[in-house]
Amino acid sequence: WCEFGDFGPKTQKKCETWDKCRHLLLKVEWYLSMNRCFSNLRIGAVTPVMIAMVLSVESRAAITVYNSANVAGNSAMRISWLAGIGVTPQHLVDFESGFIDGQNINGASFVGGMQIRDSGTGTPTVSIESTAGGIGGSNPVGIFSIEHDEQPYLILDFSAQPVDYIGLFEIDTTRVNYNITFVGGGTFSFSSDTTGGSGDSGEFIGFHRNDQPKITMVEMDASGDGVWGVDNFEYGGVPEPSSILLLAMGMISLGRRKR
Repeated sequence: WCEFGDFGPKTQKKCETWDKCRHLLLKVEWYLSMNRCFSNLRIGAVTPVMIAMVLSVESRAAITVYNSANVAGNSAMRISWLAGIGVTPQHLVDFESGFIDGQNINGASFVGGMQIRDSGTGTPTVSIESTAGGIGGSNPVGIFSIEHDEQPYLILDFSAQPVDYIGLFEIDTTRVNYNITFVGGGTFSFSSDTTGGSGDSGEFIGFHRNDQPKITMVEMDASGDGVWGVDNFEYGGVPEPSSILLLAMGMISLGRRKR
């Protein structure tokens, strides 16, 4: 509403204040700054929603990884990941229904355009495991998990619908090397921490693309005792900043009309 129409001095001053606020959006001190700016605009009633929106579009320089150091830290690390992506995950694949023990899911496609497959040169080994201790001595997360043979690579293919973030649980592995491919062909690599080797060893790891293009593929190369597992895939996209800002401006306008 600051871009159109003929306004008096008071409204013009508010527009000037808003213009100053926009330049603070990506600064470290955004929270305090935006509270002060929105107070000057007298739209305090919608400030909590606006602050959440600003958080979801905060600019970051490189991909960020959230890796729990142990099972006890899973919940806290996942909460940190959720705060980082700024949205509730769009899709969850946990294999708890519609699957049977030993089922081969190599090449299977799932909600949101994710395909899981094995790129190894031998017989593909991507199967459902439900036996206690059946994943190299470790248990599935819940009833069913994926079991893989630790040969490069277990692939999550999102080329049909690229994503902004991915979270999952690693089971029974000394390390997983991740190769991330982005739209346009760029790549990023990192390695995860060691999990336990028996019992309930599943540990959370999540990441999001930040300022990188959307993610099209995740290649996972695990090492350990020959068998490892994964489970509870969460993934999806974050609304584009332009859409969020349009909604935000609409809310500001609505707040003015209500006054």
